Amino acid sequence: MDQTTTTKATEGITEDIFCMAKDLRALREEKERSTAELKKLNEDIKEKNEQLVKRMVDTELQKFSLDGTLFYLSTNTYITPIADKKEVFYAVLKDEGYGDLIQPSIPAPTLKAFVGELFTDNDDELPEWLVPYVSMYQEDEVKLRKEAKRKSKKEEEDI
Repeated sequence: MDQTTTTKATEGITEDIFCMAKDLRALREEKERSTAELKKLNEDIKEKNEQLVKRMVDTELQKFSLDGTLFYLSTNTYITPIADKKEVFYAVLKDEGYGDLIQPSIPAPTLKAFVGELFTDNDDELPEWLVPYVSMYQEDEVKLRKEAKRKSKKEEEDI
């Protein structure tokens, strides 16, 4: 294979990589725009829901039908332990005979850091005692970030 053929093959591979990289960047940018649009839509939905709930409550209207859709008032209850009283709350539950409700958990970032440290300290292998209890895999990903703008030759000369 001569130098010209090698250069053309390399250029083809580079063009292919650049094309895939541009596609990946475009998809991530589209996702970013979509995420922002979704956030705005969720805010709009929440605001409109609050307005409609208030109006229905004020007019004592429990439900109504419009264009084939039933709209009705519903109350959802959300309960979470108070963060700085969580352990005390769990102790009280146990004392009151409801200890079976308590499920131990480790936040994912904490588990990742802990197991990652053990993995590194054990020559990039999970310790044997841990193998039956956790699953670990690694996934390669192409990351993107904005580059700092480079100064043109003219801008550099002006300095």
